Order: sequence, then C-alpha cells, then structure tokens
Amino acid sequence: MGPDCRTLLARYPAILAFVRATIAAKCGETEAADTDFVERHSRVLAPLALVSSGTRRITGKLPNGLLDDGEKAELKGACAAFGLVWKASYQRELTPKGHVVVAHVPWFVDTYGICGVFEEGS
Repeated sequence: MGPDCRTLLARYPAILAFVRATIAAKCGETEAADTDFVERHSRVLAPLALVSSGTRRITGKLPNGLLDDGEKAELKGACAAFGLVWKASYQRELTPKGHVVVAHVPWFVDTYGICGVFEEGS
C-alpha cells in the first residue's frame, strides 16, 4: 500500500525543498531560483493541507460531532484561499477537483455541518 496522501500533503515543505534541490542539481541554481518553485507551490499547498485535514475530520466541537462556527470558518476560508492562490500561482482555471474544493465543500459544510463522515475514502 502506498503512502497516506494526508501524510504527504502535511510534509509538503520538505518535499518541495527536495524537489527544488533536485532542480538546482540537475539544471542549475539559476533555474531553480527563477522558477519560484517552492514559494509558488507552497502558496497552493498550505491552504490545501487545511482543506484536506478539515474535510477528513469526523468530529467537531458541537454536539453530535458537528463543526462549530469557528471550525466551519477555518475550513471555508482555506477553500477560498486555495482557489485564489491556485489561479494566481498557476495562471489558469481550477481543475474539476479544485472547483469542488472552492464551490461545493463550503456548501456541504454549511448544509451538513461536517464533511469527514462523507469522505470518498480513507
């Protein structure tokens, strides 16, 4: 079985640093610096890591394990931030899964009060 995606996403700074070092070693430091690689991808992965964690959460602070207003706001804010930094960092529209994060996860959180119990896989 492969590595847990949540674990890999949480480790994005170290992974991006390794990839940048590999670019520098193979293509030169100028290429690695010119691509703004770590910064550009970190801007996208930081809110995505919060979304990943929040949408897999199976209990919140409210009765019946629902998310409270602060937990909802944090998750919905991360969804919005992801959409903004994706477009700014990559200069293109969201992928279909990115659209789900921005447009549908916030609605789902408001409607059901949690996402984790409905995730597609663990």
